[in-house]
Amino acid sequence: MGFKRRRGALIYLTASSTLLALGFLKTQHQGTFSQLDYLENTQWDSIGYDEYECGCPRSGQPITEEIEKSLCSDWATSRGSSQRVVSYSIYGNISDMKINKRYFSAIERRINEVAKYYKGWTVRLYHNFSSSDRASNGFLCNLYCKYHHFDPCQVLDLFPFDSSQRTPKSVTETNHDATNVHPNTEASARLVSEDNNHYAKDSNPSHPRVSDAAASSLLKRLTQQTVQSFSRLLIGKMWRFLVMADPLVSDFLVRDVDSVILPREVAAVEEWLYNSTAVLHAMRDHPSHNGLILAGMWGGSRARDGPLLKRLLEKMYKRKPREIWDYDQQLLHSIVWPEVLDTVLVHDAYYCANPHFRSHHRARAFPTQREGKFYVGWGESQNYTLDGIKTCPYQCRPMDHQDWTLC
Repeated sequence: MGFKRRRGALIYLTASSTLLALGFLKTQHQGTFSQLDYLENTQWDSIGYDEYECGCPRSGQPITEEIEKSLCSDWATSRGSSQRVVSYSIYGNISDMKINKRYFSAIERRINEVAKYYKGWTVRLYHNFSSSDRASNGFLCNLYCKYHHFDPCQVLDLFPFDSSQRTPKSVTETNHDATNVHPNTEASARLVSEDNNHYAKDSNPSHPRVSDAAASSLLKRLTQQTVQSFSRLLIGKMWRFLVMADPLVSDFLVRDVDSVILPREVAAVEEWLYNSTAVLHAMRDHPSHNGLILAGMWGGSRARDGPLLKRLLEKMYKRKPREIWDYDQQLLHSIVWPEVLDTVLVHDAYYCANPHFRSHHRARAFPTQREGKFYVGWGESQNYTLDGIKTCPYQCRPMDHQDWTLC
């Protein structure tokens, strides 16, 4: 009888201990989960990025000294590494109806096309709009609040230091506003229109991206030199090239704001990214595309050779900017092309057999047949160029589609 009581008590104690242990573990698990949840939410929700004071801050991870900085903005930095970017430049007077119709009004369409065809990619728009330019900033804010994959990049805040440094605009480019000045003056440059590049000062330095300690360190180092932002070092068309040196970008496409993204382009880009190891990609799809690398129809993979692309950008911005309409393309020809002959994939519908256009690898035919007379690089304002599409050479047609006369 005593043995049975003792055994029953032992079973009871064992069961009770087991239940208590399970309850304790469950409580601990729940407590740990809640704490991690809280920390995660605090990390993301407590940091709001609204560098243009649009009233729609984006929640992202905080930026620390150890984090590599993007060549765009604090928000772009908070996105982290391995970003895929479609890069554009915009400049000029938004109130100019001609410029507005061709460029500004096209940006939202490009943003939507990127969301449709390049899922997971972001759109960067490099610009130099003054914080006092209410019309332009209102335009940017509308897009910033509406599209999470849209990142505006103020070139006045971007300097050619290594990725771990930020230069406060107040160090060298303060008090910019209102007047047009010659590019050789010490004022900060601003490209005002595509046809004739004027320069204007920009006011109100906004959101310097360094700590006080970092700023003090930089001020000490800058006493013997003048630092120019990329707004002066590169003409407006070339601001979009800054992705070449961005440590947080893995792959990028450089495009024109007024060029529609066609499925034909997307198929060529996918073939480059997923069926080749080439660092650079270029396309020629119209008889007038007689440049080695067209400034708005190329891309690069920093994941494959970031140091090379960064070095090429450095060579370009060390050249004195020139007010020539195709200056960006000239530098791609003279600086970039000779360096990538072994690692460029070109899709070419017309000049694939021309020795002048050859790299060290045979150009490829576009993987899809042309729809009508539309071509990569075409835009709504360029319908007059459609008549220029002619029968393409046999050498430029896919081997299994020699019947594609408009290849």
